[in-house]
Amino acid sequence: VRAVLESDWGRQWATGESVGGLSTWYIDAIDALIEEPADSVFMGGTGPGPDSPIQVGTASFRFPGGTLGEWAFNLRSGADLDLRLRVVGAGSEIEADLLSGGYRHRRPGEDWTTGEAVSSMPVHGFVGMREAVIAFLAAVRRERDTLSGPDVYRRVHSMQTAIWRSVTAGTAVRPD
Repeated sequence: VRAVLESDWGRQWATGESVGGLSTWYIDAIDALIEEPADSVFMGGTGPGPDSPIQVGTASFRFPGGTLGEWAFNLRSGADLDLRLRVVGAGSEIEADLLSGGYRHRRPGEDWTTGEAVSSMPVHGFVGMREAVIAFLAAVRRERDTLSGPDVYRRVHSMQTAIWRSVTAGTAVRPD
């Protein structure tokens, strides 16, 4: 599973470690398809200067059984927001533009089949989010259950904190 984010946010945010904070949304997209805790996390990338925060890079996740996840990002692309998801399996592959809802899929030896699905646009969230901020706050207030649940939050946030540790260590790390 590969999630791709391209934007010009790095040009707008001159300071701070934005990648670690942004990662939860894209890790969540990967987790929605894999639904397992990662065995290993590695973050590599670069910033506009030698001591700058990472703005172009890749976070790689290895899961039990050899499944791989990847969040590729370029926060200095100069382009408007671009958010895509690609899933490759043993018997097929699918690509989706999470902003437009356009998608295509195929099986080995077959032509691509294309289509369009309306992208989710949750209140106080953004296209493609599994759970909007408003839904999360309602759960905190005990007005309703979350859409994701504690197991998802635990997996996603363990991978997010592993990203921070991987950047500091300069190597792959095991999530907590």
